[in-house]
Amino acid sequence: MSNDPAASLAAQLGGLIPDEIKTLPPDIMQRLAATLADNKEKQLKLLDESIEEMISQLPIMLRKPVRKIMGQ
Repeated sequence: MSNDPAASLAAQLGGLIPDEIKTLPPDIMQRLAATLADNKEKQLKLLDESIEEMISQLPIMLRKPVRKIMGQ
């Protein structure tokens, strides 16, 4: 993460941040950026787990092709 809280937050949001958010104190912006990063990580983990659970419900012969299609 960047030392600049606004840049860190913009990176987490994938673009520019609204002017209203830029007025927040730097420590709040840094915490917001860290929270967003943690949540993205958790969401990706949960998504991987749900995909794996879905694949495990498929017939064995279909699992490998489905994993290949889904990039797993």
